[in-house]
Amino acid sequence: MAKVVGIAGTIRGKIGTVVFVKGENGVSYGKAYQPSVANPRTAGQLAQRAKVNVVGRISKAATPEIIAALGGSRKVNRRIFNREMLKGAVVAQSNGEYTAAVDPAAVKFSAGAEVLHAVFANVVVGANKITYDVTLRDAELGGKYGERVVIGVVNPEDKPGVSYFMKDDMVLPDTHGETPQPISKEVYFPQELVNESMVVVWRCPFVISESGMSLIAGGLYNDDNEIVAKLMTNGLGSFRGWGESAVQLTEVFTTA
Repeated sequence: MAKVVGIAGTIRGKIGTVVFVKGENGVSYGKAYQPSVANPRTAGQLAQRAKVNVVGRISKAATPEIIAALGGSRKVNRRIFNREMLKGAVVAQSNGEYTAAVDPAAVKFSAGAEVLHAVFANVVVGANKITYDVTLRDAELGGKYGERVVIGVVNPEDKPGVSYFMKDDMVLPDTHGETPQPISKEVYFPQELVNESMVVVWRCPFVISESGMSLIAGGLYNDDNEIVAKLMTNGLGSFRGWGESAVQLTEVFTTA
C-alpha cells in the first residue's frame, strides 16, 4: 500500500488499477485493485456457513407472533431466536460436504422464570391433526395459568429446516377450588401430513397478571387464542411472567 502526498484534499475510489481510501489526518492511501475476492473454504468456515444456513431456514418459518414471548421487540426477538439456535446447531461432514441440524431444545419460543404447572398427556399425532390433554396441577392458578403450545412440522423434503410452525394458546379455567379436570385440545394441520414427517411440540408456560385479568374481564372473547392475542397486544405487563419453552414431543409420523 502506498501513501499519496503532495495532493490537496483526499482521494477515494478506483483510478485505473489503484483503489484509494482515506486514512488518518486526511492522508490518502492507494492499493492495487483486486477484482477476484477469495471464497474462504476452511473447515471452520464451511461448518459455520452450514449452521447459519439451517438457522435461517428455521427462522424464516417462525412468524413474529410465534416468538413474541421472548420478551423484546420484533428485531430483538429474532436475534435471540437465531442466536439460541446457532448455539445449539451441530454439524456433520461427509465427503467434503457440511450439513447442520438444530436440536429442538435449542429452539426457544419464550423466556422467563415461570414453570410448568400442568400435566400434558395423551398426545396423538394423526394425519390431519394433533390432540392432547392438559390438566392444571395447582387449582389456585385456575383462570390465570396458561400455555402456548408451538407445533413444528418438518416434511421430508424440507429437512433440515422447518416446513411451518403453528401455535395453540390456552388459559386453564378456574375450577373454584374443585380438582381440575383434563382439558382436551385438538389442532388441525394446514394440510395432511406426509409419511416420515417430523412433528415437534414445545410448551411455553405463562401466568396472567392482575392487570391482565382485568383486561380479560372487560372484554368479550370467543376463545383462548383471542384472549392471549389481546394480552400480547397490550404488552408483557399483562403477564406475571412467562417461562422458558420446553420440548414436549418429537415424533416421526408414519402412515398406517
